Amino acid sequence: MEKELVFNLDNEFTVNAIDRIISIMNDNVIFAGAWDVAEPVFTAGRALFFIEVTQKLANFRTLEYDFGVLPLVKYDEAQSDYRTTCATLAQMICIPKTAADKDYAGYMLQAMGYESSLTIQPAYINSALESKFARDERTADMLGYIFRGMTYDIGYQNSMGGASGMVDGMITARENTAASKFASINKAVSKQLEKLNESYRNAE
Repeated sequence: MEKELVFNLDNEFTVNAIDRIISIMNDNVIFAGAWDVAEPVFTAGRALFFIEVTQKLANFRTLEYDFGVLPLVKYDEAQSDYRTTCATLAQMICIPKTAADKDYAGYMLQAMGYESSLTIQPAYINSALESKFARDERTADMLGYIFRGMTYDIGYQNSMGGASGMVDGMITARENTAASKFASINKAVSKQLEKLNESYRNAE
């Protein structure tokens, strides 16, 4: 059976997750600001947690206080593994339609990606993240959870129908209107996905 991308945000799981986040936000202990504002708060020692990409560990080498690394929390105890969201800037690479030999370009990108996963990525994790930037021995274990649970969300990358911004907006406004908002974009997103699925079928 041929697999296709579908819009599945409009469900009880998503609504409940947004409710939980808003509940935490309402405790007035979360700062939902831009990273360039949030990072100085953390480096000044005025924040307990700071959610960012692992690359940011390089910025913390000179901190006078110790810090640890943790994976993002699970939804509940029934969730078997930790899940990590890959930053949008690192989720995909595109070949321009003007490329003379698209098949060769795709082949080389795939080969380079595979080889770097065996060489560059382990070297970065072992030599930099776990050694130069870590403050304790448990960081290596925590990084293992983080990288093993890496996910790549096409909907987040493309922000189909503006869904990603809607979730951010609800959390910032501290109001869960997911059911109505997702229903309002369902038809438009379905059309976008239809075109995307067709592109994938033609690429094969």
